[in-house]
Amino acid sequence: MDTGDDGSAATGAGPLPTRALTRESERARRLLDAGHWHPAPADTHALAAVLARLAAPLPTRKHPSGRTRLTDRDRRLHRVLRSAVHHLDAGAVDPPAAALLAAVARALLPWHAVPNPPAAAAAPRYGGERGTAPGEAPTGAGEALLPDLIALFTDLAAPRRAGRSPAPAPLMEPWRVRHSGGSVTTADPPREYGLPRPSAARGVKARQDRGR
Repeated sequence: MDTGDDGSAATGAGPLPTRALTRESERARRLLDAGHWHPAPADTHALAAVLARLAAPLPTRKHPSGRTRLTDRDRRLHRVLRSAVHHLDAGAVDPPAAALLAAVARALLPWHAVPNPPAAAAAPRYGGERGTAPGEAPTGAGEALLPDLIALFTDLAAPRRAGRSPAPAPLMEPWRVRHSGGSVTTADPPREYGLPRPSAARGVKARQDRGR
């Protein structure tokens, strides 16, 4: 995912806020490859739904005008944004998936009202992104994000590979604590504590009485 110095997409008609998307995409890839994240069924459902929007083909038209084609391209990005926000609002995904979906929504925010503005009461009004004219979005920059996102979401939404199990917890080195009576390590067997025997309790009571 190519980004400029300010973390925005480097291609297209204008910049996009992709710094968070790049960070969360790389983090999701690292967690997945290391076996530290196995998406739960709710995560897989949400990721697969967004993937369907990402990979949706443009409609086939007999004689599309340039304006119609641009509208179709913007509508695809608009639907990706709506799908990501929908599954975020549902609140069913785990934090790693939520962070990724939020980053996708943040990057595609210019399509909140493009090409079809929502009803006035349906959502708050968002200001235009830097470098974009009112009512327009950097279509080329948004489409440049699609290949990497499709590849990532395809891997995340895929069923777990056979024989793959969660990574074991990292082993901890034994540590040693010194005290006046000796030392204890995490490798030592746990000590058992209980009530003293009746005879021992009577002996302690007798010594206490003599000391008074």
